[in-house]
Amino acid sequence: MQHFKNLLTRMQASLWLIPAVMCGAMLGLAYVMVFSPLEVPGLNADKYWWLFSGDAATARDLVAAILSGTITMTSLIVSITMVVLSLASGQLGPRLIDNFLRDRQIQAVLGLFTGTVFYCLFVLRSIDEDLGADHVPHIAITTATILAMLCLLALLFYVHKVARSVVADTVVAQVAESLEKAILREGRNRSPNDGAPSQGQYALTTPVSLEKSGYVQVIEFDGLVDLAAREDLIIDVSVRPGYFVLRQSHALVVRSNAPISQDVRKDIRRAFTVGVERTPTQDLEYSVRQLVEIAVRALSPGVNDPFTAVAVINRLASALELAALNAPSVKHYTDDAGNLRVFANPESLSDLFDTALNQIRQEASRTPAVLIQLAHVCTQLASVLPDGLSRAALQGHLHKISRAGQRHIEDPADRSDFVSAIANAKRILRNRECCHTVGSTAAK
Repeated sequence: MQHFKNLLTRMQASLWLIPAVMCGAMLGLAYVMVFSPLEVPGLNADKYWWLFSGDAATARDLVAAILSGTITMTSLIVSITMVVLSLASGQLGPRLIDNFLRDRQIQAVLGLFTGTVFYCLFVLRSIDEDLGADHVPHIAITTATILAMLCLLALLFYVHKVARSVVADTVVAQVAESLEKAILREGRNRSPNDGAPSQGQYALTTPVSLEKSGYVQVIEFDGLVDLAAREDLIIDVSVRPGYFVLRQSHALVVRSNAPISQDVRKDIRRAFTVGVERTPTQDLEYSVRQLVEIAVRALSPGVNDPFTAVAVINRLASALELAALNAPSVKHYTDDAGNLRVFANPESLSDLFDTALNQIRQEASRTPAVLIQLAHVCTQLASVLPDGLSRAALQGHLHKISRAGQRHIEDPADRSDFVSAIANAKRILRNRECCHTVGSTAAK
């Protein structure tokens, strides 16, 4: 199932899939309109004013004009798309192009234009001037006219859509929404660790490589558990989705009582999907890094856009809060009998904090406003993070942000705001830690 989800995610980022489906549907519609016995009895131009009632020559000219205009509009939107992709790649980062390509509305508009071209081509070749007016597919010609009007409306919508798509705040909101959905999805797929399960004693320890170089995209843990239960193994996975592996690097270790066969090694490798790029299927850091890339580019001297960086910081804080409130990571998997079968290497909250805040803090040394916003966000997070582990991760970043501000914020007023925000965050963390300690003592 995880392999299928990863394939589906990659197909959603394909700009050709929905247009190809719509082209096939338009060809089917054209066939039905031209060759089916659909007729309007006693065609009357006054009664059916909306229906095409001309002869074959007029029909050919009309469909040819619609076809020519639609091809021109299709060329226009392809040109607009290339310009937008170039702008998005230069200003926001090339890794964000997938978010543009994955947009269903953009894919549907492209599908409407290309599908209309296919429809008009099929209808045009079916109109024969020698057959007379009775053999003109009036409904098919009318449908081509309706499609042309829809294309004009879609062109206006498309221009509005792509104009909004290059606005930094819109892109930040879209990426942040995808990240939060991924966090919630991972939370539904996880279950808390109820203590250490029973595990047997094994004599042999065998490192296994994936024999393929690239990024780990998906790990099928259910398949590994079934394999380990069938072969009586314990599999210790040292990589996780998002890691880059070499062909002969040891991605996992297998504990067994007998040497594992080559068939078992192949079955283990089938549980791993390795590709040339990272995907968001199981990799929470994928979307976090996209947001961080937007902020880092915004803070570069050539762009100098602290407002975008502040928007990214706010969205990252919301995602970190959601991740902290989410279910704990699964560190081990058991079979139906409760025996330990797979050790995992899940993403920890500390890893997400490091990925989200480290690079932004390093790049914000030249921008006091962003450092001050980082301090304010840490104050908000300090009051909502639920457990000691997440608060400890925040405490470490507070110290780093504090040192960066003391080195680079020179204006007394800015320094006062910054020091106040850091002090508030530390006070909140200290108070919550004291409350937690008192509560634990009272419970005992």
